[in-house]
Amino acid sequence: MDSNKLKVLKEKFEYLLRMGLNNSEFEVKEIDLYFDLTETIKGDTEIESYHIYTVVDYQGLLDGYEPYSFTYQLRDMFNKLQDSVSEYVILPEGKIVTHTDNDNVSLSDPIVVNINYELDGPYLFSIQFRAFYLD
Repeated sequence: MDSNKLKVLKEKFEYLLRMGLNNSEFEVKEIDLYFDLTETIKGDTEIESYHIYTVVDYQGLLDGYEPYSFTYQLRDMFNKLQDSVSEYVILPEGKIVTHTDNDNVSLSDPIVVNINYELDGPYLFSIQFRAFYLD
């Protein structure tokens, strides 16, 4: 698989994710996709796994009348992200299919890599997912 095909694949996948993540509670600022590649016995390059990095601006309140009430809203945001990310999968040969059409791809739980919190500013969460293939 050449670099041009990977670039187009990345752009298509990022577009599908953005369409699935239209939400009023948070705004996706950035989506990045990285591939772990491997060489087959035939000498072809295949995708071994891939990583999805997102930067999300959480637009809900981080305060409330109940202590930790915002954690429920954050959990809902993470669930929405995971649902959207898992809707489509990339096959090792570089095809995008719906996850229901292929259950050989497993997706990790969301991993919060960074939280950028500013008083009166954006609440930016960097969240990563890893997709890998089951044998």
